Amino acid sequence: MNKRIIVIVMLSAALVSGFIPVTKSDTFTINAPFDNVYRQFISPKSWLKWEPGLKGLGHNQVAIDSNKSGFKITEPETVINLQEMGLGNFAIIQTQGNNTSGFNCAFVPDNKTNKSRATVTRKTNLFGYLSGLIINSHRPSPIAGLKAFMEDTRQYYGFIIRRELTSKKLIAVQKRSLLSSELYRQTNGMLLRLNDFIVKNKLKITSPLQMQYVAVTKDSTQLMLGFPVDKKAAPANGVEYMTMPQGKILVGYFNDQYKNKGNLYNAVRQYMADNYMHPIIQPFERFDNNKVPLSDTSRINMQLIVPYM
Repeated sequence: MNKRIIVIVMLSAALVSGFIPVTKSDTFTINAPFDNVYRQFISPKSWLKWEPGLKGLGHNQVAIDSNKSGFKITEPETVINLQEMGLGNFAIIQTQGNNTSGFNCAFVPDNKTNKSRATVTRKTNLFGYLSGLIINSHRPSPIAGLKAFMEDTRQYYGFIIRRELTSKKLIAVQKRSLLSSELYRQTNGMLLRLNDFIVKNKLKITSPLQMQYVAVTKDSTQLMLGFPVDKKAAPANGVEYMTMPQGKILVGYFNDQYKNKGNLYNAVRQYMADNYMHPIIQPFERFDNNKVPLSDTSRINMQLIVPYM
């Protein structure tokens, strides 16, 4: 056998081996509880929130056909077929324009961290696998949109929610029980008296205004209003002191009409439940401009603060 034949045989063998089926798998972590990730993935309506080919479309712009083992989502440019294979494993066939691709996806919980792990498996050949290492190395996973959606609290919960640390604070406060009908007018009066006390005693405000609803009934509200300050002065005019210890706080960010703040409270409660957090004290509101709302329709830039353990 001459060298030319040997070369031809070797090239033929390499060409044939290039079509040998190969399975490519990628495993990554989603920083969100397993139950939340799983619910989003098996809900066809939720795919409209995070899948790039569907994101932003309304429910009236797509056709959704569901069955016992999965669903099909159809819109002019994108078709997605999902079938549950059991044990948290799914097969997905996705068509966008003239391109069709398929992959399997499996989810498992990471109970130690309350996160989720996803494994995406695609079938290819040796040529595809090797070229993919070079050409597709920077391409996102087929469910990268789900990971980004689940890890962005503004997308998933509707608000920016962060875990932060707070230092120990000395707070000059006023406490009063107010009629609900007089809430805004009386709260503004409390703020004026508190500011007057701080000016007269030459105290330095060290952090934005805080307000806490201690108790709320149908007709009245027990309220606490306070400024973190640098030192104590003799209590007067209903002003006293409390200390907030150093520790972990959950902070929800809000910029809207004050009457809509209940949406933020609900989102923070849900975040805490999802992450097994327990509040230490009642939540309080922090106002960046050191002003209280004057009505339900006042547009407010504030944070909801929840010390937790």
